Amino acid sequence: MLVAVDKTVLKVNSQICYPWAAINVNTNEILAVYASRGRGIPYAIEFLWKVLDSCEGKPVIVIDRGPRYKWASTCDVVHRYNCSYKLF
Repeated sequence: MLVAVDKTVLKVNSQICYPWAAINVNTNEILAVYASRGRGIPYAIEFLWKVLDSCEGKPVIVIDRGPRYKWASTCDVVHRYNCSYKLF
């Protein structure tokens, strides 16, 4: 299963919010949605936990080259779930 993960930034009532989404690339099914006040590594890891909890088997996580994803190759979460990742 290929799972695409990304986030964007929104400004709502002068407040910055970062919505995150994960989608099964094969079925276009939304696997997880998350909103945070930050976009750093701790938020990325927290969201990844939510995504992987909704996956069966060994998904391949597809991510962009954003700096918050530099942890992907050594992240405890990725190794614990025995999945892999691809940069695009």
